[in-house]
Amino acid sequence: MQGQERMCQEVADFFKSVQSVKKGTSIAGLYGIPGQGKTTLAKAFCNFKMGDFEGKVCHLEFSRGDSFERTKLALQYLTRCPQLILQTLTDRDQAQVELYRRLKGQRVLLVLDNVTEESIDEVTDYLKEELGENSCILLSARSVDVLEMHFKIGKRSCMRVPRLEEDEAIEILLEKAPIDVSTMGAEEKAFAVKCADRFLFEEVGRRGQTFHPLALKAFGGHLFSKYGPHLSKWAGEIEGWINRSSYGLDDLLAVLGKAFDSTRPEYRTIFMLLTLYMPTRMSPHKVTEWLAMVLNKEISFIEKAVSLNICF
Repeated sequence: MQGQERMCQEVADFFKSVQSVKKGTSIAGLYGIPGQGKTTLAKAFCNFKMGDFEGKVCHLEFSRGDSFERTKLALQYLTRCPQLILQTLTDRDQAQVELYRRLKGQRVLLVLDNVTEESIDEVTDYLKEELGENSCILLSARSVDVLEMHFKIGKRSCMRVPRLEEDEAIEILLEKAPIDVSTMGAEEKAFAVKCADRFLFEEVGRRGQTFHPLALKAFGGHLFSKYGPHLSKWAGEIEGWINRSSYGLDDLLAVLGKAFDSTRPEYRTIFMLLTLYMPTRMSPHKVTEWLAMVLNKEISFIEKAVSLNICF
């Protein structure tokens, strides 16, 4: 993702402001809506800090895979446990005991990515580890409420995924097009800016607008396959887009599918209603009332769903 090094430095700087919560270990949270690049940034941050932690860094993904495999990965990357020993482990409990024994006192960076309410027990086991001085643990989730309510990370210790800058957004939009952004003329640059700005979104609780990386990438690929590198034609088509339902693009399904898959089952109906049928020109308060009426749910249930960023 464009801007990775800048964003990684922002995360590193943020860690400096986070107070150690236990025996010199700093725990921070990273949150953002689906498709905003949390996982990409989490992996990049591991690479960014590889040298500082002498290679003892590990990224664990909680949206896929199983707990036993995650524990073995932690053993392998954080403690350099030999493969011969890893092969003798038969279940997660056994692996967890080995991890606790080997990890004690080690200075490491552990990234727990896409944590949810369902992963509380497993994540808590990692947070209990007795790590070495100046160790860091980064948890990522789709909302600050998940981090605060379920993992007890205070809001001051949580940061949003950093915003993309405009030139970075343009790079992502043109990723599949053979266009050198640095040599674009003024007219081409104006068309590129116009296209990229179409993918600015409002975020709940955040001032200003934010570029959506996955949407930029998906639609940039679509527009290039349809018009080639002719940015004036890209801008012309985008000009005709009135709302999301008018896109009619296969790439949009990939964007929505990623968001839908990571939505908790009880909120998926709300996600679909917001995506497909949400009335236009309606205030957020009226939308909440509309959803409560359609689904026959309490307004508090709808408000909680929206607070967890179920839709972008």
